[in-house]
Order: sequence, then structure tokens, then C-alpha cells
Amino acid sequence: MMDTEPQGRSRPVVSEAVAILLAGGLVGLAANAWGPWRIPWSLEADRLTGLRAAVAGLEVLTEGEAAEDWRTGRSLWVDARPAADYAKGHVPWAISLPVPAVEGWRPDRLPFGDFDQPLLIHGRGGLDEEALRVAGRLKAMGFRSVRIWAGGVRAWTNAGRPLEKAEGG
Repeated sequence: MMDTEPQGRSRPVVSEAVAILLAGGLVGLAANAWGPWRIPWSLEADRLTGLRAAVAGLEVLTEGEAAEDWRTGRSLWVDARPAADYAKGHVPWAISLPVPAVEGWRPDRLPFGDFDQPLLIHGRGGLDEEALRVAGRLKAMGFRSVRIWAGGVRAWTNAGRPLEKAEGG
């Protein structure tokens, strides 16, 4: 007669192993959340954007600097989000220049052509690949004062500032 015990015992062993792994994972997460030596799961988005912008040779504006820039009208604000997002709501006086448009245009075809015109590029907010790509492309085209604001539309609205809607948006 064959002993069937090892086969029958395998299910409880697997269940116990899964339970131990889950419990260990939960304890680890809790220790990370409340312990003194936390594992940084991700870098702060603005810091990462700042690092990437610095590598690309772009100046990154703080929230206060961006607000002052807008208030004084120093720069032409460029919204790098898709055109549909721009139409739904954008920073007043900002122009729309999404990634596909800037990547396909020559400098003489842009809606602005003064290479000395200060440009402030923004997107949704935080880690924003679109804003970085548009800013990098404009810099490569020869625009001398290209700056980026990591706060974007999200920070603009969080500060209680109004958005404008494009006609038909």
C-alpha cells in the first residue's frame, strides 16, 4: 500500500509558505513606513525633474519664481500638454505647444521666433516628460532662455489660481 501523506501534506505547506511571505511583506512595509531607516520608494518628482532639467541645461523655477514670472509677464508661457488638455483649461496667456508640434516644426514655423524671448515651459506638473521634451527641443533649436516649471497646471490650480479655456474647449 502506498503512503499518500506527502501528497496530502503539500497543500498545507504551500498555504503556510504563502501566509508567511504575505505576513513578512506586511511587516516589512509597516517597518518601512514607521521606522527610522525608510527606503525611498521614489524620488520626489520635482527633484527628479530638476535633475533631468539640469542635465539638459535648463533652469528650473520654483513655485514663487514662476508666479512672479507670470505676474510680471517676463516670459512667454508654453504649455507642453496635449492640445485637448490645453483646450479644457490652461494657465492664462499660455500658448499650446505639445510634443508632436515642436518635434515636427522648424524654428521659423513656431508661433514665436525671437530666440532671445524668455520661454517658460510647463506641463501637467511633477515629473513631466512632455515639458522636458518640449524645453529640450526648443533649447536645441537655439532659443537662449528656456526655463521649466515643474509645478505645472496641477500646482497652478492647487494654489487657487484660475484656468482659462480655449475657444471650443
